[in-house]
Amino acid sequence: MPRKRPGRPSSIARYLLVERWRGSVGSHYGGSANVEPHSAHLHFHGQLDEPLRGISVAQLQIGSDPEWESSTHAGMLIGIKPVVQFVISVPPFQFERLWQLAPACRSIHLAFTEPYRNSATVKGWYASTNLPDEDE
Repeated sequence: MPRKRPGRPSSIARYLLVERWRGSVGSHYGGSANVEPHSAHLHFHGQLDEPLRGISVAQLQIGSDPEWESSTHAGMLIGIKPVVQFVISVPPFQFERLWQLAPACRSIHLAFTEPYRNSATVKGWYASTNLPDEDE
């Protein structure tokens, strides 16, 4: 018998303590409907401040989406094992700011729903040049 999804998902928050990052920008020409013609992504890798289902290693991909509109969520948690994986889309102006901040980024706060079947909705996030325990 399949498990039933709980009524209202509870909220969880974790910090991704950034150990390294990389950026990627690309273009594809050829008219394929399945490939975005232009793309830009930031990839952050590190450790969660508290494990999620026993896993501490995490990565976050943030992509620029020119058609991004405010919605009910910021992104998704798309996998937990062997690495906790988050994907977030942001409008181009916010992506530009984050690209400039990326070399100094030390932590990213992520708020998301309780994972169900190894996925969850990211409700909010923010990046900082400070670690969570540092005074601002």
